[in-house]
Amino acid sequence: MRRRAAVFCLHDIVRDEHLADVAATHRPYALAPAEFRAHLMAAHAASLRTVVVGQIPQELGDPFFSLTFDDGCLSDYTEAFPALRELGMRATFFVVPTLVGAPGHVSWAQLREMAAAGMEIGSHSLTHPFLHQLDAAGLRHEFGQSRAILAASRLGAAGAGRGPGRSRIPRLLQQPGRLVASGRPPARHPAGRGAAGYGL
Repeated sequence: MRRRAAVFCLHDIVRDEHLADVAATHRPYALAPAEFRAHLMAAHAASLRTVVVGQIPQELGDPFFSLTFDDGCLSDYTEAFPALRELGMRATFFVVPTLVGAPGHVSWAQLREMAAAGMEIGSHSLTHPFLHQLDAAGLRHEFGQSRAILAASRLGAAGAGRGPGRSRIPRLLQQPGRLVASGRPPARHPAGRGAAGYGL
């Protein structure tokens, strides 16, 4: 069987003693450290290259392994980053700039350290809204401002979107940078409706 590319979307790495505290609707997005390491080791054993999201358009057609993390949880730095660095792997971390530095989230210094080590930092929009609830001006604001903040912090660049309303994004965000879109609404959202903004 021909090997295929794989992209895994995660949110946070939760230590075993805290997994019971994770809401049932969020549990599919959280991994225990051992589960996360098993994913990395499987990719390593399969000799799959790790590719950050910004490189995917150039890698289509070849087998690769890509990991993304949403929301900028503190475990991105304390759990995922050390494991990735140990195995010489890379990942893309989508953060909400207005939450950077808040309790339970990564700091700007931590993000810069991760970027310097080869990790890709992207924007999960400015305030984590549901894209289908935004008009054109709202979309421009969410992605334009998030891009500007990341650029000023010497981090990410491009914009992206997920969920209802994504067909408007390429037309509205005609700024430098790549666009990434996915149509599957996260299960943790009420009744599976709506989705949040994502971007590089």
